[in-house]
Amino acid sequence: MKSHKPEPEAYDNLSLRCPRLGHEVPFRYCRQAEADRPCSRILGCWIERMPVVDYLRETFGEETLKQLSQPKSSNKITSLIEEVRKHQKQK
Repeated sequence: MKSHKPEPEAYDNLSLRCPRLGHEVPFRYCRQAEADRPCSRILGCWIERMPVVDYLRETFGEETLKQLSQPKSSNKITSLIEEVRKHQKQK
């Protein structure tokens, strides 16, 4: 049986308050927040609003879903340092 792959924009009109940014963001931001990858918090934020697990599996693949499902063991400062380093590498 062939799986139906959803269009990436299928849920873009949905929005919610982002715990990371502190304001309302559309799903399209979350699905591409980290370059070509979804935000690391996408599962926790969207699990009650849409079939996000199915969407991620069908759109990004099983490996990305597995990575997003694994909890990160970092605190706020570590997270900020990682973000700064990531942006420095892009320059």
